[in-house]
Amino acid sequence: MGVKLSVSVNYPFAQESEVKPGDRLICDGGFTCVPAGKRVKVMEAPNGLYFKCKEGRRYLDGQLGDNGELISLVLYKPHTKKRERITET
Repeated sequence: MGVKLSVSVNYPFAQESEVKPGDRLICDGGFTCVPAGKRVKVMEAPNGLYFKCKEGRRYLDGQLGDNGELISLVLYKPHTKKRERITET
């Protein structure tokens, strides 16, 4: 699975192993605490990596799928344009 950022382009969910503090992630519509399409900055705490949301902190290990994917999160790369709309696939 992945996230559709535009009509014709699908981006895979981020892999836990490729995400580090300071990276940016794009959230899909699977969160009630972050709007779809919002870019969030990955932060580090003693409990692990997280990003800020309107409920406080969302830890990445809570999004971890069986194959190492971070469900509902795409690693932001410069070619991933902010204006592209995100919808679930």
